Formats: sequence, C-alpha cells, structure tokens
Amino acid sequence: MKRQLTLKNFEEEVMKLDPKTGPDDPVFSTAVFMLAALQVGANADRVAKFCGYRRDYVRERARRLREAKVWVGGKTNCEWFEENGGIAFWCDVLVAEGLLDRSN
Repeated sequence: MKRQLTLKNFEEEVMKLDPKTGPDDPVFSTAVFMLAALQVGANADRVAKFCGYRRDYVRERARRLREAKVWVGGKTNCEWFEENGGIAFWCDVLVAEGLLDRSN
C-alpha cells in the first residue's frame, strides 16, 4: 500500500531541496504544490484543497504548467527523479511562476 504524505511532508521536502527557502519565499508554495500534485494528481482544484491554497493562485500556475506540458492529462510529466532532476524541478517551478517560458 502506498503511503499518503501530508502537506507538512511536502513542505519539509522543499526545505531539504533548498534550505534557504521557507513559507515566506514566493516560490515556496509553488514548489510545495507541485510535489503534492504527484500524490493528489495534476488538478488545480484538488491541489488547492489539499494544500489549503487559494484556487486562483494554483489555477494560474497550473495553466502555465499545462501550457508547458508539465501537467498533462491529470499527471505530472517531469524529469525530477533523474540525473540533474533537482535542476529540472526548479526550472518547472520557475515555469509555474511565469519566470521561465517553456511553452514552445
């Protein structure tokens, strides 16, 4: 049986990935919800509910992730667990934030 992780687990993982980040960092919440989407599905409403984030905040970022084909068919299409996966993860966070365009 697959273990269900909590929001706190995802927050701790983001802080491990970047010890300088935290809840006051603008990209922290985006990084957290992107990891949470691996568990609850790449669906803005489910992610917002699971994380307790505003739906409009998640929906705007989810739109960018779909345009960049990071979120496809309710799943996350990522290379985060391969070599240099941390770099890929943070690039995808920047895409969600609108700071990096990968939609082409």
